[in-house]
Amino acid sequence: MHKYNIFADNDAHRLEANVVPLLPRNFPLNLKLSSRIGLMMLCPLVLVNCDCAYRPPAIHLSCQASACSMEDDRCTIDMEFVAHNAINLDNELVSVLPMGNDAYIDYRTVTRGQGENDYPHRVYRYTYAFNPADAVDGVMGYAATVRSKSDGSQQTCADEIQVKGAGDFLTVALESPELVLDTESGSVPLPEYMVGGTNTAPVDAVWSANGPDWEIIEGESDPPRLNYAGTALEASSPRAATLTVSTAGPYGVTVSESVALSARYVYSALTLSQSYALPGDEISATYSSGAGGEEQDGTAIWTLLLTGENGQASDRTSALRTTATPNERVFTADEVGRYTIKRTEAADGDTVTETALSDAITVLEPLLNIIVSPGAEDINRGEPVRFDASGSTVPPGAEIGWRVTARPEGSSAWMEYLDTVGKQATLTPDVMEGSYTVEAQLSIPSLMEPLTRSRTFTFVSTPVAGPATDETDYLVGEEVSFDLTASDYPSGSSFRYTLSGAPEGSSAELLLSSDGTRASLLTDVAGVYQIELTITNAEGETSSHTTSITAEESNAVALTLASDLPVVDDDGDIQMILIGIDEDNRLTARAGEQVLGPYTALFLQGYWESEDTANLYDSAGERFEMVNEESGVLLDENVEHIIQLRRDDGIYFQVRLRFEAGDLEGDATVTSLSGYNCGESLSHCP
Repeated sequence: MHKYNIFADNDAHRLEANVVPLLPRNFPLNLKLSSRIGLMMLCPLVLVNCDCAYRPPAIHLSCQASACSMEDDRCTIDMEFVAHNAINLDNELVSVLPMGNDAYIDYRTVTRGQGENDYPHRVYRYTYAFNPADAVDGVMGYAATVRSKSDGSQQTCADEIQVKGAGDFLTVALESPELVLDTESGSVPLPEYMVGGTNTAPVDAVWSANGPDWEIIEGESDPPRLNYAGTALEASSPRAATLTVSTAGPYGVTVSESVALSARYVYSALTLSQSYALPGDEISATYSSGAGGEEQDGTAIWTLLLTGENGQASDRTSALRTTATPNERVFTADEVGRYTIKRTEAADGDTVTETALSDAITVLEPLLNIIVSPGAEDINRGEPVRFDASGSTVPPGAEIGWRVTARPEGSSAWMEYLDTVGKQATLTPDVMEGSYTVEAQLSIPSLMEPLTRSRTFTFVSTPVAGPATDETDYLVGEEVSFDLTASDYPSGSSFRYTLSGAPEGSSAELLLSSDGTRASLLTDVAGVYQIELTITNAEGETSSHTTSITAEESNAVALTLASDLPVVDDDGDIQMILIGIDEDNRLTARAGEQVLGPYTALFLQGYWESEDTANLYDSAGERFEMVNEESGVLLDENVEHIIQLRRDDGIYFQVRLRFEAGDLEGDATVTSLSGYNCGESLSHCP
C-alpha cells in the first residue's frame, strides 16, 4: 500500500490507495478534492515490490462566471489554475475572450505547496473583469486559455455568461391595454401597439391568446381580432392575449419584449317575459348589459313592429311604455301577429352603432280543430278511430291532452297518443256498438284552465260470423249443437242457419231454437256436413261463415249392465260403491269395502266432503285410470257425468254415471249407469 500527502492552502488532505494487481498499468485516477484546488492524479500501478509514483499534470485550469448587467461596473469571471512542476510555476494566462472595454486581469493570490517526493505545485487565482458596454439581453460565450511552458500543452475553460443589456434598448406598449367584449360586439380588433427604445432595427410582432377561453381570429385582409370562446356569461383575464415583439441585437443576440392585453367579457341580452302570447297579454322587454350597471334614460333607442296575419308590418313604437326600471319596456299585445322589439345603443349625437339587440314574440288565438276518421258508418269493433288536431292553433309550449268522457257499457277503451305533443291520438272500440265521447284539452302555461273541445261518435259494427261449433269430428248418430259463441254482432241482429251440404243418402235436418240463435243436427250417415251461419245487423250489413263437421261410424261396443239399479250404500259405514268392467264388457255396481280386483274400475264414495256430492276414484294405477278426470274428483249429485277410462291393455272405456248423495257421511245411491268399450281410441266413444 502507498500513501500520498497533498497540502494546499495550508489544509491537509490524505489519499490512500490500495494496490490492485488486476488494474492496467498507467490507469488514470481522477480525484476531486473538497478544497478549491482541482487535482488530477495519474498513478501507475505495478506488480508487487514496485513503487507507485505520483505524476501530476503540468497545469490545470478552471473558471466560474457570474451573471452581470449594463448597470453593473464590471462583468467578472473567476479563474484558477494549478501548476505542478518547476517550469510551469510562473505560467500566466494566454488569452481571455471576449475582451471588453477596460478589461483587466486582477492577480489575487498564489498558494505554494509541495507534495510527496518533493513535487512542487502553485495555485493561481485571477479575476477577469470587463465592461459590457454594448451588451444586450442574451447569452454571451467566453473562453480562457493557459499554456504549459514545459510541453506547450494548453488548458481551456469555456462556458456562457448571462448578460442583461440596457433597460431601454427595446420597449413595447399597447394603445388600449384592456378590451371589453359582449354579445353585441362579438369579436373586437386587437389594439395598436408602439415600439420604443434605442433599437433602430425592424421588429417582428406576434399575438398569442390565452386559450381555451380566448382566441385570436385572423383573416386574409382583416386585422386580427380577439374573441371570447368560453361558455361562462361573464369572464375576465389580465392576460387574455400577449403581444411579443423581437429584433436582432448586438452580437447576433435576439432581443424580445412582451406586453399583456387584459380583456373582459359580459353577456348582454334583450329578453321578453313570454315566448308567446294571447291577445290582451301584457309583455315586458328587459335589457341586461352584463356589466353590472343600469342604462340611463335617453341612451338607447327602442322600437316595436307588428307583422300581422296578412304579412304587413306596422310601427307600434308608440305602444311602448317605460317603467321604474330604465332598461325595461312594456306593451300590450292587442292583435294576433308577430311583435318584434329592438334596442340600439346611441353614440355621439344621432349616430347609432351598427350592432343592436332584438327579440320577437308571436301572439296567437288558440284554436282546437279536431277531425275524426273514419266516418261512423265505417267504424267497427277492434279498428282504431283517429282523432287529429294537427289543424289546431297551438302556442309554443302548449300541449294537447285527450280523455274518454263517455263510453258504451262494457267498454274499457282508452286513448293512445301518436306523438309527444298530443296532436294525434287513437281510440279502438272494444264493443260492437255504442257511443263514445272524447274530449281534447289544450293546456297553455299562461292560462289557469285548459281550452276543451269534445267529439262524439255513434257506431254499429258490421257483424262477424264465426264457427258455429268448435268441434269438427263426430260419430254417426250423435246430435251436434250449433250456436253464436264464436261470433260478434250488435244488438238487433238476425241469424240464419242453413244446412248447405250433407253426405249422400242423408236425411238429416237442422232444428232451430225459438229465437233462431241456436241449431242442432242429428247425423245419420258417415261423411261431411256443412252448416252456414249468416248474421245481419240492423243496418243491413251481413257476415257469413260455413262450418264443416265430419261424422264417422263408431266402433264402440255398448257395455251390458249386469247389476240392478239403484245400487244403494246407506249404512253410514266405510263402504263405497264399486263399479267394475269385465272382459265380456259387462258393467257392474255393488256396495262394499274398497278392495282392488281384476275388474274394479271406479270407487264412488258419497257425502264425504260436502252434502250433495261424492268422491270418485280410479283403481289407483292398477288396471284402470281415469283420462278426463283426476283420481279423487268431486262430483255433484243428480248430474250425468261422463267418465273416460283407459285399461292397462290400451283399451278405452266411457262410463255415464248419475247418483244421489245419502243422508250419512259416505253414503250414495247410483241411479243411472251405462257405458261403451271404445276400443283403441276415444274418438269412437259416442
